[in-house]
Amino acid sequence: MNRATGFEEFVQRLLQLLDEGRFVATYKFAVLLGLLDVLSEHAGPHGEAPSTIATRDLARAVLNIYWPHTRPFEEIGTLRQNQSGQAEILSLIAHFREHTVGDSTAPPSQARLAQPEGFDVLVRDVEWKLIEMPLGRLQRIGNEDEPFIYTLGWDQPPTQGAVKTPGFQGTLRLLPRAGDYLLRSAALLRPLVQRSWTLTVARFNGMQEAKLEDFLFGARRISLLPVAPGLRDIASARCFYCRKPVQGQAAIDHFIPWTRHIDNSIENLVFAHPRCNSYKSAYLAAEQHLQRWSSRMTDPKLLAPLRDLADEKRWETHPETTQAVARSIYLRLPTGYKLWQLERDFTPLDRNRVLEALAAIN
Repeated sequence: MNRATGFEEFVQRLLQLLDEGRFVATYKFAVLLGLLDVLSEHAGPHGEAPSTIATRDLARAVLNIYWPHTRPFEEIGTLRQNQSGQAEILSLIAHFREHTVGDSTAPPSQARLAQPEGFDVLVRDVEWKLIEMPLGRLQRIGNEDEPFIYTLGWDQPPTQGAVKTPGFQGTLRLLPRAGDYLLRSAALLRPLVQRSWTLTVARFNGMQEAKLEDFLFGARRISLLPVAPGLRDIASARCFYCRKPVQGQAAIDHFIPWTRHIDNSIENLVFAHPRCNSYKSAYLAAEQHLQRWSSRMTDPKLLAPLRDLADEKRWETHPETTQAVARSIYLRLPTGYKLWQLERDFTPLDRNRVLEALAAIN
């Protein structure tokens, strides 16, 4: 039954999906996280969710989520993500990665730049597997389908040949308020999905879950070493947060925290003191930091060196997407939400200052 639901009912149905859904592979977890990512990346000027999602965009998001999972895990090797064997999407990604960049710590952007046509084929292969398997089954509880997130944008299932053509335009139609409800619950939903995913992989591989969640979803799964020296030079070796010189060891921080949205783009990386990076952790930075970070994407003098570094290192760069993600997160924070300033200091959100900072990147 397709109908609008209230937020509380929507969240309860998400929890029921995680508790009672039939997870014989990890595809459904990937789709849930992929939906969060695509919704954030396509948020409107006021942080609102789009009404439709392109299945090709969802395929790219799922590919990015699975990409680091192809690394070998200790002595076990590549972890199984299917009850009866390996998830096909994971095998497709592993094969492509080994024949392009090889290095398991390299981000997918480097493989895409190394072989753009092959990467597009990989995206379409992933898209087909999503359409063939989890998209029509994600919202099934027991033996019953009750769509509450989206409906499929086709009456008859598209063929494999149609999906794999460059011009295919598959869509998911979000039900009323569903996109906004997903974004509203993202801070709680993402860790719940990641935890359920971890437990499922542990079960498939007959292992304990200790250390596994950090391996699957930790920020260290992609090496930032290739861009670290360039980010130091751009920052004149000063910490982005405290503005003081950094002597010796430094850190590269994800300004929009990894726990909020997986974004390794050059625009989301800032040079910092290890101490400041440790204090900030997964918190959202206060308005003065947000304003300075936003300026990096609007001031040509600040943006140009970031783009040059991305070109040189074949690194991700998508300022518009990163800007949309920032809006989808900051503009949904409740009144009184505490933002991190420095060390152990936090300040209540000033909505006008947030709007002022984000207006610079609209």
